[in-house]
Amino acid sequence: MSEQANNPRGPRRSAVVRRFFVVVLANLTAITAAVLFAAALVAWVFYWDTIPRRIRIATADASSEYNRFGDVLEDPLSKRTGRTVEVLQTAGTLANLRGLESGDYELALVQDGAYDPDEHPSVVLITPVHGEVVFLLARKTSLAALGETLFPIYRLFMDDNVRIFIGAENSGMQQSARIVAEHYGLTAAGLESRRIATWDEARTDADLLIATTGPQNRLLHDLLLSGQFEMLPIDADAIAARHPYFEVVTIPRGHFGHAIDGPAPRVSIPTLQATAWLATREDASNQMVTAVLEAIYREGVARKWPDLMARDEAQEFAHRRRLHAAATAFHDPFDPGPVASWVEAAAGSYDLLFAVGAGCFFLWTLIRRRRQLGQQRQRDHDKRRLSTAMDAVRKIEQEEAAVDDPVRLTELMKQLTALKLEALDDLTDNEIHDEQLFGIFLTQCASVSNKILLKTLVRSTSRAEGIESVADAPQ
Repeated sequence: MSEQANNPRGPRRSAVVRRFFVVVLANLTAITAAVLFAAALVAWVFYWDTIPRRIRIATADASSEYNRFGDVLEDPLSKRTGRTVEVLQTAGTLANLRGLESGDYELALVQDGAYDPDEHPSVVLITPVHGEVVFLLARKTSLAALGETLFPIYRLFMDDNVRIFIGAENSGMQQSARIVAEHYGLTAAGLESRRIATWDEARTDADLLIATTGPQNRLLHDLLLSGQFEMLPIDADAIAARHPYFEVVTIPRGHFGHAIDGPAPRVSIPTLQATAWLATREDASNQMVTAVLEAIYREGVARKWPDLMARDEAQEFAHRRRLHAAATAFHDPFDPGPVASWVEAAAGSYDLLFAVGAGCFFLWTLIRRRRQLGQQRQRDHDKRRLSTAMDAVRKIEQEEAAVDDPVRLTELMKQLTALKLEALDDLTDNEIHDEQLFGIFLTQCASVSNKILLKTLVRSTSRAEGIESVADAPQ
């Protein structure tokens, strides 16, 4: 017998080392897969482009055009996104900008002149909604008190007793009113001491109104048709030259219908127009922004909001403003159509796909690890059985060396054959069949079997010769 057959500690030690490395490798693979899966899942949860469950739209006060437009947009946007849409009343543009930056709102209506991209770098625009005209209205009794004068507007601004409506604090209307008042020489401090902030006060107490609002503003219509106010022209070209976000427009004669004393206005009036925009945060969901634009231009909002800027005109404005990435793609006149949506959807779901792939790899690794451990346990069990069988063969070999009785040798041969057949039946289909130890076992069985056969043959021959010599002896 060889040294390996007589001392199986070497093979056993190698098996332990191999098992150790298999277990370590399997654990490291499983841990790596788990870390990748967790990282991808976190990235998907926090960074995957999803529409918020609640979409809050910041507008202005309850009587404002902003709030009316928010009400018009609410149902189409909720239908398009399947989300709850809330229209929230606020103080106006500046409050809306601060709310967007702090995350209090998902969408907000802002006036062009009050929004400065440098002051609000995290806020971007989505689409222009409508033009907001600067209306300068003077109470007719206040104009009459001035008498005949060449510069009635200047006189009204310089009169400390004239109360001026400029809109709510933090509103875009107030920002525009300050620009107009400054043009006519009224300082911010002087305007502050004479300002009126609400439409209700303006109806009864204001001598002069500087209102920047949509042409469909009902409160403005009521004031003009009451016959108490006169619409005055503005130095539109001069103001627009210094503030390029203003456009010069003309309000035609009788645009608001007929008041008690004639058409309103009585003559065509040159004035300024700013633009109301829908805005959001720069990191807002692409899906949400696209849904907003589709709700505005494809869900019939124009029928309910006649002042809505047409899409082709909105595209002209979009090229000159800082837009959200999804809004830029939507307003692109060379719209690639559904292919772009598919590509965007695929890009947006990359993290989710990676997370699913990492999860599948993690599960596969766990299953493979369990299989490997099961195979290793089976292999160790087979080796123990094989070692037991080899010990039994050695005992047979030791007994064979001390026995000469043919009958006992035959019994030992039967035991050896039974051990060999049992090992072949139980272990041939297992991995241990290819192990060196199994080869040693078969070699050991063959060696002992040959010894037994040889001894049996020798004993049988000797016995036969002995019997023959007795038979040949003289009687």
